[in-house]
Amino acid sequence: MAPRLEKVGRCVAFLITAVLCAYLLGIASLPARELHVPQDYRTIQEAIDAARPGDVILVEPGTYVENLRIDVRELAIRGTDPDAGQVVIRAKFPEEPVVLIRERDVRLSNLTLTGGLRGIEIESRADDPTLFNLIVRGNSRDGLFLEEIRSGELSESLVEGNGAAGVYVGSRATFRLEANRIKGNRTGVEALNATLELRENLISENVHCGLKVDEETEVVGTDNAIFRNGQDLCGAAQGREDLLDRTPPPAPRNLTVSPAEWTNQGRFVVEWQDPRDPAGIVAYWFKVGDSPTAPDDGTRREINAKPLVIENPSEGEQPVYVWLEDGMGHKDHRNRDQVTLHFDKTPPTISYHLEPLPNEHGWYNSDVTVCFECEDNPSGSGIARCTKPVTVTQEGKGLVVKGEAVDRAGNRAEARITVNIDKTPPLITPEEPQGERGENGWFVSDVSVTFTVKDVLSGLANPSQAHITLSTKGEGQALYIETGPIYDLAGNKAQAKLGPFKVDKTPPQTEISLDPPRPDGQRGWYIHPVKVRYICSDTVSGLSTETPCPQQETISQDGVHKLSLTIKDRAGHIDHVSKIVKLDQTPPR
Repeated sequence: MAPRLEKVGRCVAFLITAVLCAYLLGIASLPARELHVPQDYRTIQEAIDAARPGDVILVEPGTYVENLRIDVRELAIRGTDPDAGQVVIRAKFPEEPVVLIRERDVRLSNLTLTGGLRGIEIESRADDPTLFNLIVRGNSRDGLFLEEIRSGELSESLVEGNGAAGVYVGSRATFRLEANRIKGNRTGVEALNATLELRENLISENVHCGLKVDEETEVVGTDNAIFRNGQDLCGAAQGREDLLDRTPPPAPRNLTVSPAEWTNQGRFVVEWQDPRDPAGIVAYWFKVGDSPTAPDDGTRREINAKPLVIENPSEGEQPVYVWLEDGMGHKDHRNRDQVTLHFDKTPPTISYHLEPLPNEHGWYNSDVTVCFECEDNPSGSGIARCTKPVTVTQEGKGLVVKGEAVDRAGNRAEARITVNIDKTPPLITPEEPQGERGENGWFVSDVSVTFTVKDVLSGLANPSQAHITLSTKGEGQALYIETGPIYDLAGNKAQAKLGPFKVDKTPPQTEISLDPPRPDGQRGWYIHPVKVRYICSDTVSGLSTETPCPQQETISQDGVHKLSLTIKDRAGHIDHVSKIVKLDQTPPR
């Protein structure tokens, strides 16, 4: 009977084990879920209690007053805002840890944990926790407390203001700290009988000790900034310079200067982003002009004095070198970046020349082109704009032409040129011709004309020519009065010609011609017939038709004959001649 009962017992145990394995495999095969707080669950703990392995709990920004107990492996709790300060878990029971992790592979991120006995406590079986981007502050004892776990990591988190150790690692635990800021605690990091890896952590301003380890603890790592603690390295950590950051900060990132282009305003703002450095950037160095030759070959300023403002540097292109100093005093002028200041407060120069040149009186009688030449000083920014040639076509006195030179820094220079342009010749105005008028449009005397000469713009070159009286010379049917050339100060020429005038100052020529020309008798008597020829001429205006010249005749009748000739020319001149012819052809008896 006993063997049979033993066999039955073994069967029952086998069945129970099989059912349990099937249940666990079923749970493991369920898909991961996202649990939202407070949308799906009012508290984080409610979400934890409802979670399965592999689930993710997403917590919205806010303050949650509760203590968390995590009994679910492979669970992630993450604040939805990457700013860890937006999701705050404040302990409801201050004598307990804010978060107690009791299972393996738990991941916490984007959270603030405060107000508990400890910020996080990890029990011995809770291996491989991943803690990222947390703020653990204001807890009465340790910020993070763990023992006897085989591995785990805290990275890129802030652990500050906790009453005991910021991070305590004990009892054969293995843990890694990377890129954390651990400051303002009683002790920064304490490890007893543990294995600890430290990489690029800032451990500073802790009251008692920065890093404290015992002889049983194995510590490895590098590039940690441990300074300004009550004592930086304590216990077996003393003398472990290999753990410390000995590398100067890299060069500033994205170094810029504003304004970046040429300017005449003597204020420049140099800005940059501080690179990541385990010890933090506490100061910057700069030098204007020559490149630095040593780490302290420049001017030092605290980092809170950013941005760098440089006022009224030397003109021209001036390089500015910037390098950084970390909290441990490391700096290297070779790890620098540079920008260039472009400063020019000196105006350019502008000159000009005229095409063509003015005459000796400073006047033009044609278009004039003003050509500008612009220059900047050798160390200046260079010419950005120079007025192009300006052609002046309008007339006027004192016409102003402006030219401007602008350099790339915005400095300006102006040239003002005055030009005088007169394209209009003098105006010659004749008055009414003066003279004795005859008939048929003829003058029987010289004709005189007075000319008034004006030039309203540049003026006459010879002011005495403002009034000119000129007369005709001689006689004729087409006489003209000409002024000759008259110039204004611009060189414009005017000339007047008035006419034609008909001038006849001479009476007609008249004559009574006798044949024979002398009496052939005695005492003035002719004894033979006399031929009479009338001679009439006028070489200028010609004879008037009113007084035609008589035809030739013969006096053959005895007696005393009175011959008379009156001739008028077309100008109205009259000439009168007469003769007495005595003829006696009868001999005495």
